[in-house]
Order: sequence, then C-alpha cells, then structure tokens
Amino acid sequence: MHEGEAAIVREVFERCRAGESAEWIASTFAARGAPFPRSGWNRARVHAVTEQTAYRGEWVAHRERGLTIATPRIVSDALWFVTRDRDAARARQLRGLRKTKHVYLVEAIATCGVCGGRILIQSANHGIGRGPSPSRYVCERRRWPDATGRCTLPYWLTSEADDRVWSALRALVVTPERLEHAVRAAQTEAEDDGATWERDLAAAERRVTALARAEAAILARFRRGAISETAMDIELGAAARERAMAQQQVEAAQRARLAVGRRTDRTVGIQEMIADLRSRVEEASPKHRRELALALIPAGGVALAMQQIEVAVSLTAPTRSRRAATSSVSGSS
Repeated sequence: MHEGEAAIVREVFERCRAGESAEWIASTFAARGAPFPRSGWNRARVHAVTEQTAYRGEWVAHRERGLTIATPRIVSDALWFVTRDRDAARARQLRGLRKTKHVYLVEAIATCGVCGGRILIQSANHGIGRGPSPSRYVCERRRWPDATGRCTLPYWLTSEADDRVWSALRALVVTPERLEHAVRAAQTEAEDDGATWERDLAAAERRVTALARAEAAILARFRRGAISETAMDIELGAAARERAMAQQQVEAAQRARLAVGRRTDRTVGIQEMIADLRSRVEEASPKHRRELALALIPAGGVALAMQQIEVAVSLTAPTRSRRAATSSVSGSS
C-alpha cells in the first residue's frame, strides 16, 4: 500500500459520491499538484480510478476466465458501488449537455459567486420556432435545484464572461514584474517548506537510530542477566512500536521533500514560460487562452457573480500557496 496515493484514491471516491464531476476533480488535483498518475490528471484518469476494482480489494487478472487476485483494500465495497452508480447516473443526466467542441475559457475553473456551486455549460442551440440561443454558463443548482432551493445566479453568456476573464488574465501577464513576483513568492515558499522538511527528516532519522541503539542495549542487558525475559519482551515491544512510528515519520518527510522538489521544478519551468507567454498573449488562440488559464488560475479561481467577475490568478496555485494576485473586473449581469 502506497499511503500517499491511497489517500488520493479515497478522495476521488468521496468527492464523486458527493456529486463532484470528474473534470472538476481533475482540475483541482492538477492545480494543487497532486501526485498519481504520472501522466497527469484529466477527466478520463478520474473515471479510470472509479472503475478500478483493485481499490476495493479485487484485481481482475483474467476477465474471461474469472480469475481475480486479492489486493489491499483502499475503499469499502459500499463506497465503490455507490460511486460507480452515481457516476453512471450523472453521465446519463449530463448526456447531450456539452454538444460542441468549442473551447470555453473558464470551464471547470469557475464557481458560482452566489452559492459556491459548480458552473456548467448550456451549449448553443437552434430550436425550431425559436431564434438561436448562444452558449451560456449556468450554476448547477439553478439548472438542477436541490433541497436548498434554486440558485438565483443569472445565466452568463460564455462569450461575455470569457472576454472579461481574458482581459484580467491578459493584464496580469503583460504587467511587468507581476508574474515574476508570483514566481519568486512560490520559490521562497518552496525553499522554506524544503528547509522545514529537511529538519523534520533529520530529526526522524536520528530518532530511528536512537531507538535501534535502545533495542541493542535492552538485548545486552538481558544477556548480562540484568533483566528478565519478560521485561526484555515488554521493553523491546515498546521500542519497536516507537521505531515503527519514527520510520513512518521518516517516510512521510521523504515524500514531502520530493513534493517540494517538484514544486521547485515547476516554478523554474514557469519562469521559462513567462517570456513566451508575453510574446504570444496578444494573438493567442482560444486553445492557447485556455491553456494559459489552466496554468495560472486555480480551480474555483473565477467567481461568476451577480454584478462582477472576480478572477483570482496566481502562479502559486499548483503549489497550494495562499499568496495570490487578485483582479476584479466590473460589469453588469
């Protein structure tokens, strides 16, 4: 069992059971730099996690022959089947909603500024007897009211909302020192975290070494006849439990140190991207605008509100930093 990745698997199942979409979960994992899988997070990867029977303790080795292998259980059968049922039901519910391959700038990034719900897309349509209806962003609780009632957030034209968000994003990119400041803040935070985890790792390793010496001393006392076998067993058991806990702390610190290293590498990569971003921001295609938004805006960083759009743009979003540069674009609903 790899506990770090197992925790991610459990979170996927819990959030799917709670009704969050696979795309939303993937975007939040990508924003915070969650480990596993190696190829990166996307909607298909989240679905693949929920379909993996190994996570409930049964890996299918040969489907046709019905051969299975027992695996360490990460989620209960109840959670696994409930999640799969809800996933299938939601797929049926959303079928046809996303009718085009149009690139929407803040898809899976925006949240409702009224109730905090997810923002969905109502695709453009051309109904018989009616004029064309352009695509719009809509709060999920307005489209499908729950026990709390229907959300009052008006529909937002996707073109209008995307234009305003892009204006704020473009201003951030072209303003001198804005991105550089965010990168420096991310680097400073990573360095501070790295130093902290280095100290924690060194302390945990010293603790493991000390407990190993204590166990050797207990055995030496037993050989000299200074303590009974019963007393030796009790003391060795206590020392072994403490050493196991200390070893877990060592492994946790090592994982955290690796995560900090990945964060540092990410900020270095972002630095190299800044010049390229500025050179092509003026003529960026919708696809490139979307890539830029995913790189700079954390999941939930765009709030569609009644009277304004608030865009929380931060290069430190992938590192789960709380430092953010916030831009507000006013307008009418």
